[in-house]
Amino acid sequence: MNKTVEKIKQLALSEEFSGNSEEEIFARCFKAVKETLGITPFDVQLEAALALYEGKMVQMQTGEGKTLCAVFAACCHALCGGKTHVLTFNDYLAKRDYEWNKPVYEKMGVSVGCITEDTPREKRRELYKRQVVYLTAKEAGFDYLKDFVCFETEKMCFPKPDFAIFDEADSILIDEARIPLVIAGDVAVHEDESTADVYEKTKALGEGDFEFDEESRNIYLTDSGADKAEQIFGAKNIYSENNANLLAKITACIKAREILKEDKDYIVRDGKIVLIDEFTGRAAVGRVFPGELQPACEAKHGFKITSRGRIMGNIALQYFARLYPKMSGMTGTAESSREEFEKIYGILTEVIPTRLPCRRIDNPIEIYYDKEEKRRAIVLAITEAYEKERPVLVGTESIEESESLAAELREKGVKCSVLNAKNNFEEAGIIAKAGERKTVTITTNMAGRGVDIKLGGEDCADKEFVESVGGLLVIVTSMRENSRIVRQ
Repeated sequence: MNKTVEKIKQLALSEEFSGNSEEEIFARCFKAVKETLGITPFDVQLEAALALYEGKMVQMQTGEGKTLCAVFAACCHALCGGKTHVLTFNDYLAKRDYEWNKPVYEKMGVSVGCITEDTPREKRRELYKRQVVYLTAKEAGFDYLKDFVCFETEKMCFPKPDFAIFDEADSILIDEARIPLVIAGDVAVHEDESTADVYEKTKALGEGDFEFDEESRNIYLTDSGADKAEQIFGAKNIYSENNANLLAKITACIKAREILKEDKDYIVRDGKIVLIDEFTGRAAVGRVFPGELQPACEAKHGFKITSRGRIMGNIALQYFARLYPKMSGMTGTAESSREEFEKIYGILTEVIPTRLPCRRIDNPIEIYYDKEEKRRAIVLAITEAYEKERPVLVGTESIEESESLAAELREKGVKCSVLNAKNNFEEAGIIAKAGERKTVTITTNMAGRGVDIKLGGEDCADKEFVESVGGLLVIVTSMRENSRIVRQ
């Protein structure tokens, strides 16, 4: 690999480009990066880019420049006649990477576009025709599904899959792999008070009348609960075929009341229920809970029941990813999932050495016996850092926790910014300031992946001071399901 890297650099210096070989395209891209972005790609970036183009999973540590690596691989594939989808973890990263790298693509003569949640379907058809498209894996998956319920060929937009580069690949391809992407159609219900009635009546069902299965995330009535439901609703056999819809409403209403939490599973915006993506922490505008769960949630808040989510199509990200004949990925935590990547996707993992030694200091995990004691320790750690003017980034579990922690800190005179699904439109500005001296940023897992926080602020004006007080202090308030998420 090193010999290839040296050849690319020599070609870039000589500017003797006579064809479209892999090395020559990489050399032209090397030159384009220097001319448009004013930076010189490092050897490790070229190594990673070559591995991506070869269809490998690349582990590259945070701060080593993964974003630029995808540009080399995408340009090479485009100039060899193919199309590439760079599939990111969220819309913020898709837009950021597209805007930052656009000048390189233009210099290379490669058409590039970006699709986000707000992009109209008509515009998507045009964007998908470009050689390189930045978007989230979920947006691509949903567009693929929507074409199946599109009755006019000319209105379909998702192209034939070709080459996909997955950013934060372990999250997309491992953590979220089995969670299905679901499109649900709205079925208008003008005067349907039955769900509201059922919701009120199910309040009589309490502890011991139902069970919650953590794995399937479904509610099941116990024997006593079934007997009580039959009495409440005047049903002879709650499990009979005739009562299937009623049973679905009952379990959905119980789940909406007992399991779904506002500011954790969804937010209320303009009198509507807006889902929160459990992995990205972002508002999933346009998505609804499936089946009877959406109207049950509306009934919970006393909203007029105007829609019912009927499942029109679904596909797990794992299966969607495998539609691409060629795929590769990059993340800072690929090594721990090496076996899964090879077994499930047939992709080999390549660990790229760090250009500079890692300066991050990982402190021991602290475990507390109750939430109050843990909260006091968190607040103390933040206030002590704040007094030293050290920037702090706090990752919380939910919107509710982020807001309550921020309120407590403000009472103690600590100024802080909050970033969650309610104000994601302010993300760019908040993240740009997160590394400034005496800045405290409270967030959910929205800022957990792919975020570039510069010490001393966006212009690095106070970098030396911030380094002298210990750099950015990162506090994770709760352990996640696996160590990769905490590391990210």
